[in-house]
Amino acid sequence: MKKLFTTILAGSFTILTAAAQDQIKSYTVEKYDGTQYVKQDSVSYLWSTNQDDERLLNIFTSQWYRAPILYDGSYFNSYDNQTTYSWDAANSRYFTSVVYNQELNVLGQIKKRARQLLDSGNLENESMWEYSYDLNGNVVEDIYYTWGDTSWVAINKLNRKFFGNQVDTALILMRGNSSWDQNSIITYKYENSRLMEKFSKLLIGSNPQGMNYQKFIYTYDTVNNSKSELVQRWSVSMWEDLERLTTYYNSANQVDSTIFESPAGIISKRKVFKYNSNGLSEVVSSNYNVSQQKYYPQVRFSFNYNPNGTLQSVIEESIDASGWLIKSDDLRYNYNYQTRVGLAEQSSFANFKIYPNPTSDQITISTKGNRINQIRIVDLSGKVVFENQSTLNANEIAVPVHQLENGTYILTVTSNGQQKSEKVVVNH
Repeated sequence: MKKLFTTILAGSFTILTAAAQDQIKSYTVEKYDGTQYVKQDSVSYLWSTNQDDERLLNIFTSQWYRAPILYDGSYFNSYDNQTTYSWDAANSRYFTSVVYNQELNVLGQIKKRARQLLDSGNLENESMWEYSYDLNGNVVEDIYYTWGDTSWVAINKLNRKFFGNQVDTALILMRGNSSWDQNSIITYKYENSRLMEKFSKLLIGSNPQGMNYQKFIYTYDTVNNSKSELVQRWSVSMWEDLERLTTYYNSANQVDSTIFESPAGIISKRKVFKYNSNGLSEVVSSNYNVSQQKYYPQVRFSFNYNPNGTLQSVIEESIDASGWLIKSDDLRYNYNYQTRVGLAEQSSFANFKIYPNPTSDQITISTKGNRINQIRIVDLSGKVVFENQSTLNANEIAVPVHQLENGTYILTVTSNGQQKSEKVVVNH
């Protein structure tokens, strides 16, 4: 088995993702009570796709919480259901406390995401997100709702415009009495495909040009790793620095450490990352004492792997005068996995090709060895627009699409009882 988690360095945080053959099925959270670990929560996932797992571990590797002053979007992975169970020690049982249900479209993208919370013994609707996409799979709109007495009530909306696959602007709107009112806009600037600047303006009031509010400035090292993120706030007539996050890398191009510092260059916090052959092995968070010019460790996260290189648990420890010590508020996270949905079926399509794509006249399907038995094309509403029910018994077939309207379709090929689907774009 391949290592389950590989470290990907992106911007000011570390993302941990799963290898292709496994998905996180569930994990448990335990708290140390002074003598032993006791049950706290359990989280389980129901998957119908082979999307990458949600970024479950960013709590251990992300930087200290920085409140997003202007919301510019949150994204989740394509599980059907995520359920959190809380432990009832008095009755020795888990009870359901939070449920996320997601509705996916035919492309496996999230269409809706609803959250329910336990209230007076019952799960009650609490919030919902609704997403719309362009032909490239970019989220061009998401709407946030809260539950009223009998129905969902829209609260805010985010509209994005893209240049290629790079977001150009993000417009935030708030629901007024009878219409959507513009609240703020975030503009993105790039250089050689790298994000260099992101700045926001408030659109509330009579000023049609908006009022400068906040800016993020990014720099990169010689191999295009994110080097620094400078946060600025508009003050009367100029931008003032708030804080800078700087990232350092080791010889293997992995994040070695990150530090926060004030405009005066005073360091406040640091994280140090260590690795082994399986990936990330340790993250230590420290506070900086300015008068003593010394870092004081606060929390350590240790990553433990099984002999196959799969992440098994993460242990959080605090420190006292005697050294690292598991205290009553420290936690342990234990992970369980499952084989990705439909992986065995998809493996027989290793040489599967569809071309040209996009197409205007016809599309060729090639399996190089596997005999094609059935072809079906559906539009994004789920309507079947082409289907061949006969036994084709060939490993390369041309399908006419000139009769289809411009748009995105899902083409499904059946071979020896197994299926594989891909997105096809028709553009005459």
